[in-house]
Amino acid sequence: MKEVTLEEVLAAREQRVRRQDALLARHRAPVISFTMNVPGPVKDTPLIRRAFAVGCRALQSALDEAGLAVAERSETLAPTGCEL
Repeated sequence: MKEVTLEEVLAAREQRVRRQDALLARHRAPVISFTMNVPGPVKDTPLIRRAFAVGCRALQSALDEAGLAVAERSETLAPTGCEL
């Protein structure tokens, strides 16, 4: 388990914003971003990944129930945290 710095977390956030902006430009549709707010310097553990997977499945189920299609999906599993 790797500890990450505030600077690394902020850099990951900036990268996520750039990816979201690119998705908005490419698809011209709403973007859903799913992350977890994990306290402390360790943002990626097996338990966190399991919780993230449960959240991803719940989000996909809600989209399926609403009849909403996903145009593009991108998942990142990094020391700075999980992102969908």
